[in-house]
Amino acid sequence: MLEFRTDAVVRSVVGALLALALAFAAVPPRAAYADDASDAVIPELAQDQSEPTEEEIEAAVASGALSLPNSDDAAVIQEEGLALRSARSVTFPVKTNDKVPSNVRSFDYSGADMFETAAAEAEAAYPDGVESAILVGPGDAWIDALASAGLAASKGPILFTGKDGLSDAARVAMRELGVRSVLIMGGTAAVSAGVEADLAQEGIALEARLGGADCFGTQLAIYEYGKKNGFWSGDSVLYATAGWFGDALSASPLAFATRSPIFLVNADKELNSQQRSALEAAAREGFGRRAIVLGGTAVVSQDTESYVAGVSARAGGSAKAVRLAGDDQYGTSIAIADYETSSGFTWNNVAFASGSLPYDALAGSVFQGRTAAPLLLVHDYDTPTIAAAGAHGADIDRVRFFGGEAAVPMQTRMGVADALGYPWAANYGFKVYIDAGHGPDGVTLGVYDPGAVANGYEEADLNKELAGMVDRILREEYGVATFLNVDGGSYRFRMPEALANGCDALVSIHFNSSGASGPSGTESYIHSYNASRFSAAWQDMIHPRLVEGVGLADRGQREAELAVTGGGRIPSVLLEVAYINNAGDMSQYQARKQIVAHKIAEGIVA
Repeated sequence: MLEFRTDAVVRSVVGALLALALAFAAVPPRAAYADDASDAVIPELAQDQSEPTEEEIEAAVASGALSLPNSDDAAVIQEEGLALRSARSVTFPVKTNDKVPSNVRSFDYSGADMFETAAAEAEAAYPDGVESAILVGPGDAWIDALASAGLAASKGPILFTGKDGLSDAARVAMRELGVRSVLIMGGTAAVSAGVEADLAQEGIALEARLGGADCFGTQLAIYEYGKKNGFWSGDSVLYATAGWFGDALSASPLAFATRSPIFLVNADKELNSQQRSALEAAAREGFGRRAIVLGGTAVVSQDTESYVAGVSARAGGSAKAVRLAGDDQYGTSIAIADYETSSGFTWNNVAFASGSLPYDALAGSVFQGRTAAPLLLVHDYDTPTIAAAGAHGADIDRVRFFGGEAAVPMQTRMGVADALGYPWAANYGFKVYIDAGHGPDGVTLGVYDPGAVANGYEEADLNKELAGMVDRILREEYGVATFLNVDGGSYRFRMPEALANGCDALVSIHFNSSGASGPSGTESYIHSYNASRFSAAWQDMIHPRLVEGVGLADRGQREAELAVTGGGRIPSVLLEVAYINNAGDMSQYQARKQIVAHKIAEGIVA
């Protein structure tokens, strides 16, 4: 295990994480495995298999019995050969794992924070560089840029800066992209004069600052600047609520690709008088022949739809607006994607971004607009946008995620993988806890737990050897990140340890034993009532390959209350490879253990 950190902040943070992770919610059990009456009970079931309480976890953290991540352990694997860099030097490359066989490539565009994520998205969107960019402040300043995607089609990527000074990520990205001028969104309350001074030191010109008294004033300033400089196509105008970012962000790739302005609707679901005056003046010039309303009548009223339809008619277009809406922001995101893909976009390179925070989607919308691919908002693994993309899986061989796992959690990415039919492990950052069952402190602190002992073997030694082999194969052959536990520790705390170390799945390796001489074969277990929703699929992936590798009788995929497989948070399975007290089983295993290790690894990346 990793060295225990005594840092009080880390203990506090991980303690909070574990308290959340171990708020175990019972889930309906799978059908129990039916076996013959002579079946032997696995030895582990004779021990206390209750899941640890929050108090027990806190005590384990305080004593050092529960291993926590340290600063040197982050991204141990996937740092070499798994980050794609362009011929031009970039600091924020796209991350992918191309070692796992997959029909779909998954790409991660993220950094340590919103500033680095935007930089990664910008460098991916403009691999040959770009001369101008749009700067947006932190915090709530995103609303100033909500209407800027159409402008970005002419002025380059959206980057985030600090309020009082240029962010390091934006500075580096602009140097590497060759940016010579910028537009700043919002007034000095959002982006101060200090940023302007930093830009001057970088030799980057401030082309203009576009701001108003509120977000509607800023939106009008963006529209008027684009119109004055000929940046709009003049064909379409998009209308979205300013009350929440989801609808405008989902449509931002469309605004970019069609070079269309976005007009923001207020809390009364209406346009203000200044916005109406601007639209009516433009309509007299034939501007805005198509009106596209984003979201339902709960955010953009029917009266507003009728009004903008009239404006489009006066511009020479249809007297009917197009409304793209669903039951919520996710349904609207689907409606927008369907409209885009019926109008020249393709489902390939579809991107997923958080529906809870705007930053990653805002900056990533430029990338999606440049490549004419939809941007879908997600919340968790069963967000309806995932199923919508899955319905077009035949057209998708590349998928993008904007923001790290704090923004789009791995289980959400696993849901996308299931919908599109590619391995979970093909998602960059997928990390597996490889557990060698038993060992030091396995049951009692300070006492070595050998597990079953027979035929000259100790189970703990066999587990440790096989776990190490699987770990090496995953890292070296498949580029999969792992946490290898060959140092024991209480079996009841191994799932909490996996969660504390950022693991996304768990495999616990064991060898079976029975007082009877007859049992032979291979079996596996998931938790009988508190398994992750992914555990059954995880067992389905690994078990048949394990059976094939060992070459013994298949004793089935089973359920039992085993603490190491509980918690309901990540997929977990306990493998009983063969019977240690059956000499024939052990002879077969020893002859095939390299094959067995490879088959377990194959199941993990299936």
